[in-house]
This record gives sequence, structure tokens and C-alpha cells, in this order.
Amino acid sequence: MVTKRITINYNSVLKAKLYFFFKRSLWRYLFAILIIAYIFPLNPPGFLLSGLIYFLLFAIVILVPLYHFSSVMMAKKIDFDAEVTFSEANIVVVHKNKQSTETKDWTWIRNIDITANNVWLVTNESPRFLISLSKNKLSESEWLFFEEMKRKKLSA
Repeated sequence: MVTKRITINYNSVLKAKLYFFFKRSLWRYLFAILIIAYIFPLNPPGFLLSGLIYFLLFAIVILVPLYHFSSVMMAKKIDFDAEVTFSEANIVVVHKNKQSTETKDWTWIRNIDITANNVWLVTNESPRFLISLSKNKLSESEWLFFEEMKRKKLSA
């Protein structure tokens, strides 16, 4: 059993947006930018370097402000402050700000992604909701619990 306090704030929303960007969107953006660079290359550097320049400009001018402002808006909109207990049978969410309790089964979690530094739990909610647990805040037994739950989720 693992119990953690989960709060949604600007940093957690931005971290989730960056996770999804690097997990899904990065390759799509790079592919689209390379097509644009192939069609409209800059004269001296050539097509690959043009693509890199276009991508950096796109990231600085569009992505950074977009991610910043959308993270601010979502952090204000989503009011989530809860103590979440993960057990093999279910997930219990005790809301601190609403004084209510929810019990969810493991179908609430769509995906468990374990990296060197984090455990990422993607929920089946819309809009996407990501729970990020840092490895340095988890004990060895808690880390192993999430690895076991990932194995069970993959085999199901």
C-alpha cells in the first residue's frame, strides 16, 4: 500500500504537459518542421539546419508561451488536493478541499510509466490527468509496488 498527497499546481500541470509533449508530440512537431524546412529551406545552412532553426523558433515563439499560459489556466481551474492511497485492490482518494472520499479501481489508471527518476500514472479522465511521483520521495517497497502494478496492468 502506498499513500501520497497529490496537489495540482502550476508546476505539476507544467510537468504533465512536458511529459506528454516529449512522450507524444515531439516527433510529430519535428516531422512537420522538417517538411516545412524541406519546402522552404534557408539558403546558407541547408535543410536540416533550417529545420533545427525553425523548430527552435517555433518552440520559443509558440510552445513556451502556450504551455505557460495554459498551465496557469489549468492550475486555477483544477482544484485537486488529496491524499491518495494505492492498494492492490483499489485507489482511495480523500479530497482535502472538498471533504469527500472516492474509491476507484485500477481501471482509473490508463498507463503506468516508470522511468529512472519518476513513476508517472496517467488517468482515464478527460482532460488527461497525470500523477507524478518522484523516486527520491518513494521508498524501495513503494517503488516495487508500482512496478508490480505495471506488470499486472500489462498482463491484463
